[in-house]
Amino acid sequence: MVQPQMTPQALEALLVEKIPVAKFMQVQVVDIQPDRLILKAPLAPNLNVHNTMFGGSATAIGLVAAWSLFSTRLANAGIQATVVAHKNSSVYLKPINDELVAEAMLAGPESESWQGFLDRFHEKGRARLNLHTRLLCNSELAGEVEAVFVAIR
Repeated sequence: MVQPQMTPQALEALLVEKIPVAKFMQVQVVDIQPDRLILKAPLAPNLNVHNTMFGGSATAIGLVAAWSLFSTRLANAGIQATVVAHKNSSVYLKPINDELVAEAMLAGPESESWQGFLDRFHEKGRARLNLHTRLLCNSELAGEVEAVFVAIR
């Protein structure tokens, strides 16, 4: 579980230890804020046959960013829970031919989605949260990942 006030360095170490593919993809934590979390990954370990980023890598990085934001928010709220992906979808808008930046945020109005999640979690011991990750290449939107994660007490 991610600890409250997690630093980018500590989160990165946790990802490398607990999510082995993050180490292989060379995921780095850039920034952690209450309402967004940014990761980046180089192109080289994530190449496909077209010398662009493999779509599976881009989606995985987007999911790791979303999981990290959700886990960090839970920890900062003092909630211990197991966080798992329930479902996701990805759309690719342009080839990713350089470093990928993944910016995760809550999907929908922040206050409504987070408070609704907290209410359901406290009532039932489990709840879902929708997250959105923007996939950027050279500061341009290259794709998006929509995901539903579940927290279980």
